[in-house]
Amino acid sequence: MENINNPLKDIYYISIPDNFKNEFDDFTIDKNILLPIETNGLENWEPKDLTWESIVSAMLKILAYNRNHKDIDYYRNFVKAVRPNIIQELTDSAIFKSSENSFSLAREIFLALDGLTPGKDRNLLNLAVLNENEADWFGKKGDFQKQEELLNLAKEIYLQLLDRESVLTDTYFNGGFFFIKIRDFEKAELCLSAFIEYSDDEDKIEKAKEVLLNYKSIISNEDIFSNAYTAILNEEEPLAIEALISFLKDNENIWNGWFLLGWAYRRLSNFTEAINALETALKLNEKDVDIYNELAICYLEVGLFDKSQKALEKALQITPEDVKIISNMGILQMKQGNMDEAKKYFETVLVYDEEDSIAKLYLEKLE
Repeated sequence: MENINNPLKDIYYISIPDNFKNEFDDFTIDKNILLPIETNGLENWEPKDLTWESIVSAMLKILAYNRNHKDIDYYRNFVKAVRPNIIQELTDSAIFKSSENSFSLAREIFLALDGLTPGKDRNLLNLAVLNENEADWFGKKGDFQKQEELLNLAKEIYLQLLDRESVLTDTYFNGGFFFIKIRDFEKAELCLSAFIEYSDDEDKIEKAKEVLLNYKSIISNEDIFSNAYTAILNEEEPLAIEALISFLKDNENIWNGWFLLGWAYRRLSNFTEAINALETALKLNEKDVDIYNELAICYLEVGLFDKSQKALEKALQITPEDVKIISNMGILQMKQGNMDEAKKYFETVLVYDEEDSIAKLYLEKLE
């Protein structure tokens, strides 16, 4: 998928060789239909390179990017005959690639799956989750424009799936958490309530109930919560702090509120109050990377280096490739005079993102 504008540029078509045997009981190869192959040019291709796998690979690319191909139905049947278990194999592969942050390849595989089994809601749901994961990745890198683009793509898919006559229960579940992420609490409540009603997965039902219990308070106070968030972004932290303290008096179990309060205090360099608020947030949610990161910054500022390192190590256990966390680990090492160790962390950042300006700046300082 290197050339996103023309992903089929290396696809060529050949006639079936006379000695090419049909090896499938339930599928007959039509020698009147040309076979696709993917190569850097026919001059570089030799008949010995023709294999079932090479044909299937080219067909999958066509299924991903050209649903109007005149032989698309034949290609679907061909692929399923050659690789009977391909749907599960591709699904597992795409999920694995997404977990490795190989989002372009994962997207191509999911598109191929959608072309192979058109109309399956599971395919679209997988694409929505992929867009979410990639959006999170860009957000951690600080590319908020790309993050918003991907979140909008995910939103379009979720709305499309929720408009179906029959909706997958997993769509309700994943959609509920997605709409919480984009702060559309009304849709989040509708999704999670529907999941609780229609699902038979007891573990997920309990999780959905717990989330609903916490976020119903936020839904009813959305204006206060949203205004406080906006105030922090606009460098009006005192207004945010006042609103959040008022909010938390009646919603003390909402970790997001404590997190935002800690963030506001930290931006004002009131590290003692920031630590108190963030440690409260952590007691309510031990899996959020941003809480650990903010706590690490505060601990660092007050000289609690051991606590700062432990917080960053916890964050890295959750997201090992988060360049923001890795950079802060480098800064922590610098503060302690461990320049060689600091350099290693900043060099690691550049392995994941060679354009990271913060890592480049600190490496220049360390030279």
